[in-house]
Amino acid sequence: MTDDLAVQRVRGHPVPATPAGTHELVEALGAAAEAGIGAGDLPGARRWARRLADHPLLAEVGHRATGRLLVADALAGDAEAVLTGGVRFLDAWQAAGSPVRSVLGPPAAAVAMIHGLRDDRDSRRAVLDRLDDSPGRTGGYGAVFDAMLLLHRGQAARALERLAPEPGEVGQWVTWIWLHWYVVLRAEAAVLAGSPDARDRLAVARAVVAG
Repeated sequence: MTDDLAVQRVRGHPVPATPAGTHELVEALGAAAEAGIGAGDLPGARRWARRLADHPLLAEVGHRATGRLLVADALAGDAEAVLTGGVRFLDAWQAAGSPVRSVLGPPAAAVAMIHGLRDDRDSRRAVLDRLDDSPGRTGGYGAVFDAMLLLHRGQAARALERLAPEPGEVGQWVTWIWLHWYVVLRAEAAVLAGSPDARDRLAVARAVVAG
């Protein structure tokens, strides 16, 4: 399927239903949801992610279907949606043989953060510790979700330590769609911790998120 046809499918225009076209639609919905997350457009991200989660092609792979929606819901602060979706994610993941996949790390971390916000620490680590050992868990999405939880708990100094590496040191393939979140949380942590670097980190964050 061409790129134009993929866009038509995402926008709801009729396109012949073929296996290749359906696969392209699933990929396009995932990309749209991730773009929304990266740009901070959470209503848009949730809209595309919900269409992906409800797609019949993914009915038997709920851990793949719900991943982006769990992330978007967690960032939007919808704890009940995350806890409900997390059940489908966990059940499907276990039914698939509990695979270790870096793509499954962000939704697991999103669910873990929500459990952390509810002070349910055992549930927070149960899946994440077994699911992803990629650098993204350390320097990308993992740092973002950990910092959000630390800031919620008033532990700005610890959040600042968690986000200590400069964005350029982490690597683009690790920060990926998390770059904007990473630099803004670094700035917030620096301000709240009274860091002498706070002004510089605010300037960096403004430059990164401009536009």
